[in-house]
Amino acid sequence: FMAGILVVTNYILCYVLVFIFGLSLTARYYVGYAYNVEMQPKSHYVLVGTSMFLVESVAYLSICIYFMYVSQYWKPLQIPNIVFISAGVVFLCFMPESPRFLISKRRFEDARDVFKWIGKVNGLSREEAERRLNEIVFEGEDREYKDPNPEAALSTLLKDA
Repeated sequence: FMAGILVVTNYILCYVLVFIFGLSLTARYYVGYAYNVEMQPKSHYVLVGTSMFLVESVAYLSICIYFMYVSQYWKPLQIPNIVFISAGVVFLCFMPESPRFLISKRRFEDARDVFKWIGKVNGLSREEAERRLNEIVFEGEDREYKDPNPEAALSTLLKDA
């Protein structure tokens, strides 16, 4: 949409594209919010969520003030926006589904695969990640412990081996 806004000469079409871009911005922002909050300890949810909304509000306010009083030359400033959005779309294609979401949908094996990927990214061998996951039974999962360990927790996947 942003690339179209940069090249369109018809004002009505430009307004339609800006409107659609605004709708998509809201959706992208809340997906980012959900992922960001999910990666924080539960005790930090409110702080992280509030901080994100405040920073977003200050950014939009600053942009409006800049273009109201300083410059009307906004098109070149959209080029980095297009680059970052394009990079985000590319990275989104490789981002796995959230393990919390998968567990809530009772897709335990898919969640285990994502945790194995997270363990790999954090430097664990596949065997070590599998060993640690075998010690965990997710709430609502019908399976026996393969290697009983009462201290096992999901956070063990995030620790160094």
